[in-house]
Amino acid sequence: MTTEQVIWTMVSSLFSGLIGVGISTYYYRRHEAKKVKLETFRSLMANRFNLHSEGFTKAINEISIVFNDSQPVCKALSNYHASLGSNKADDTFIKLFKSIAKDLNLSMEEFNDSFFFRPFNAVTKVSENKGRCLEIFKTLMATRAATVSPEHVKALNMITIEFPESDYPEIINQWKVYFDHLHNYPETSVELQPVWSEKSSELLGNLLKAMGDSLGYSFDIVDIRKGIYAPKAHEVIELEQKLFRQGIVQLLYGERTLKTEVVSAPKAVEEVNT
Repeated sequence: MTTEQVIWTMVSSLFSGLIGVGISTYYYRRHEAKKVKLETFRSLMANRFNLHSEGFTKAINEISIVFNDSQPVCKALSNYHASLGSNKADDTFIKLFKSIAKDLNLSMEEFNDSFFFRPFNAVTKVSENKGRCLEIFKTLMATRAATVSPEHVKALNMITIEFPESDYPEIINQWKVYFDHLHNYPETSVELQPVWSEKSSELLGNLLKAMGDSLGYSFDIVDIRKGIYAPKAHEVIELEQKLFRQGIVQLLYGERTLKTEVVSAPKAVEEVNT
C-alpha cells in the first residue's frame, strides 16, 4: 500500500468517524428533545382538570422554550394567550393541544373536543371536597366550647359552601334550624338568655351529630355535648372580656356612670380650707 493510499484510508476513516459522531449526536439530541416535549405534554394533560394548578401553570409556561422549534405550536400558544378571558379561549385551548400532539406525532383523532374539558377527575374532586368537609367538622368539634371564636364562626359559615344540600340534606336541615336560632338571641330578656344558650348547645350538638354520621364518625350526642375539655380559666377570661365590653358600651351610651372616689385632698385645697 502506497503512502497516498494510507493517507486516503486514514482521512476516510476519520471523516466517516466524524460523520458517525455527528449523526449520533443529532439523533441523541433529537431524542432527548422529544422526551422533554413529551414530559411537558404529559404534564399538561394530567393537570388540565385544574388550569390554575401549579402543574398546569408550570407546563404551559414551558411550551415557548420546549417547542421553540415548532412554529405551529408557538403560534397556537400565542393565540391561546391572546384569547384568555374571551369566548375564544376554549377553541384556542383545544387547538394548542392538537398542535402539540401533531408535533409529537400523536394521534388525537379518536377523541372529540369535549375530551380535553372533561378529564378523569371525579374521584379527585370528591376526595378534595371530603377533605374540606372533614376540616370543617374537626374545627367545629374542637371549638364547640368556644362558639364565639373566629375559627368556630368561620367553620359554621363554610358549611353551606362545602356541604351541598343534594349530598348532605340532613346536615343542611340541622344547619338551617341552628342558623335561625342564632339570629333570635333574646337581647332584651335576661331571663330567656340561659334558655337560649341551652337550646343553642342542643342544636349545635344535633348539627355535629349529623355531620359526624355523614362523614363516617359514630359519635353519641351526649359525648358531643358533654365530652368537652374547657379550662375554667378560659371561661373566666371570656366572661370578664364580655363584661368589660358591655361596661364600655354602656358607659359610652350614658347608661352607666364611672364611679370616682377622692382618697385625699390636694395640699393646695387643704390650705384654702384652713
